[in-house]
Amino acid sequence: MSLKVTHCLRLSLSLLFFFHSAAASQEASAKAERGEFSVKSKERYFLGEAPTVTISITNTDRSPQTVKEAEHRKFTFEVTGAFENDARQDKKTLVYDGSWDIPKGPTRFPQPNEMHEWKSPKKREPKYVMLPPGEATELTINLSDTFRSRLGAGKYHLVVKSEDGQRVVKDFEVYFDDEKSVAAMTGMLASDDEGERNWAVINLTQYSRPSLVTQLGELVKTGSEKQRDFANEVLTKLAAGHYDPVKLKVENKERYFLGEAPVIAVSIVNAGSTVQTLKEAKYQKFSLELMKAAGADPKQEAKTCVYDGGQAMSNQPAERAKRKPEFVKLGELDSTTLSLNLFECFRSRLDVGKYELVVKSADEQQVVKGQKVVKSFEVYFDDVKSVPALAQVLKSDDAAEQQWAVSILAQHNRPKLITLLEEIVKTGNEKQRDFAARILKDIKAGHFGSNISSLTR
Repeated sequence: MSLKVTHCLRLSLSLLFFFHSAAASQEASAKAERGEFSVKSKERYFLGEAPTVTISITNTDRSPQTVKEAEHRKFTFEVTGAFENDARQDKKTLVYDGSWDIPKGPTRFPQPNEMHEWKSPKKREPKYVMLPPGEATELTINLSDTFRSRLGAGKYHLVVKSEDGQRVVKDFEVYFDDEKSVAAMTGMLASDDEGERNWAVINLTQYSRPSLVTQLGELVKTGSEKQRDFANEVLTKLAAGHYDPVKLKVENKERYFLGEAPVIAVSIVNAGSTVQTLKEAKYQKFSLELMKAAGADPKQEAKTCVYDGGQAMSNQPAERAKRKPEFVKLGELDSTTLSLNLFECFRSRLDVGKYELVVKSADEQQVVKGQKVVKSFEVYFDDVKSVPALAQVLKSDDAAEQQWAVSILAQHNRPKLITLLEEIVKTGNEKQRDFAARILKDIKAGHFGSNISSLTR
C-alpha cells in the first residue's frame, strides 16, 4: 500500500514540475518575444538642447528572437514639470501609437496665401526585426516636440509605460548654461520661426540679458532686413521694460493739499509666471529726483535723494548701520511695497505747484537695477485742509518749519495767518507766544516783500 502511495506521489510531483517548467518556458518565451523594456535619458539637459529619451527593446535571451520594432509599438508618456517656464508644475500625458503612420507637418509656417496639404494619419502594418542576443530595437523621441510644448528650466518627472504593462520612471533637470544655452538661443534669434525667436528672447531676457542685447546688436548690423526689423523691435521693447519679469512700479496721488504728507508707494512686482525670490522693497535701494514741471521757474534746481534700505534709519548719517535684508518669494503678479514720504526723503517741504518725480532702482539686484518710473503730481493750497495742517506747524519747535508755514499762509491766506498767531499769543507756551508776537509785529510794520523769510528772523 505504501509503495503505491509513494508511486502516486512521485507521479504528481513530476507532473507538477512538468507544468511549472512549461509555464516558465512559455513566460520566458513571451518575455523574449517582447524583449526587455528600458528607457535612457540624461540626468541634465541644458536649455536649448533637445530633451530626447530613447526607448529600447532588448533581446535578453540566449538565442535570436523576432520582436516588433520599437517604432511600431505603443507607449504612454507622462511628464510633470514647468513647461514653457511656467511657475506651476503641470502634468501632461500623451500616447505614442506606432500602429499609425503620422505624416510629418511642415518644417515652417506657410507664408501668406501659400497652400499647404495636411495629410491624414493611416493605419500601418507592424514591422518585426530579428534581434541577436543582447541587441535592441530603439525609438528616440524629443519630449518638447512630442508634447508640442517646450521644457523650461526646472526639474521633471517622467513615467513611460509599454503596452504590455511594463513601466519605467526617470527624473531629470533642464538648466541654463552660460555658454551652451546662450549659443543655442543665439541661433534661434536668427531663425525664421517666430516661436523660436520669442522663446530665445524670453529665456535670454531672464538668464543673460547682456548676451541678448549683444546678439540683437549684431543682427542689426549684419542680419537680413527681416532680422534687423525684429532686432530693433526687441531692443526698443527692452528699453521700455516690456520684457522685465520683475518691474518697478510707483503709485502716487494726482494732487496733495499743502500740509499733507506726500507719500508714494514704491513696489517691486513679479510680472512673470516664474516665482522670484527678492529682497523686500523696504530693504532695497532707490534714487529719487524731483523737479518742478515744465513752465516753472527755470532757475530752480532739481532735488535728489537716496533711500537706502540696506541701512538702518537715523537722522545722523554716521549712525546708519548696515542691516541684514529680508527676502520674499513673489508668485505671478505678487509684489513687495515700500511707503515713502517725499518730505522725509528730500528733507524739504514742497511748495504749491506741479512736479515731476523720477524714481530709479539703485539696488544691486540685476532683475530691477536701472529701471525707472516717471510720475507727475500737483501740490495745491486748500483753505479747509491746508490751514489746519499749517496751524499745527506754527506751534512746532522747529524754526524752519514755522518759517515755512508763515511764508505759505502769508502768501495764500494772510487774514487766517493773523488769526492763528493771535490765538497762539493767547494760548501758547512762552516760546510760542514770543514767536507769534514777533511775527505779528513784523506784519503790522508792513514787512511783506518777495522774501517772506524776513518775518521769522
